[in-house]
Amino acid sequence: VDCFDKSLTLDSKNPFVWTDKAMTLKELKKYEEAVDCFDKSLTLDSKNPFVWGLKGNTLEQLGRDDEADKCFAKAKELEEE
Repeated sequence: VDCFDKSLTLDSKNPFVWTDKAMTLKELKKYEEAVDCFDKSLTLDSKNPFVWGLKGNTLEQLGRDDEADKCFAKAKELEEE
């Protein structure tokens, strides 16, 4: 996580770094922090179905199924485009 933070000090507008940080936080079971990072990634690249799906999975871990379903729907919509 520290390496991603360092990378973000150099380029905070890189959605891939935000996504990688989020996936690491998710593995550490820091789900709320992971969702925040997925949100930052999606703010920079809202058309990435992979990130929408990862956010949905993380929201499921938090028991936020309605929000997760919306993320999965968005991911499916983007994949069909």
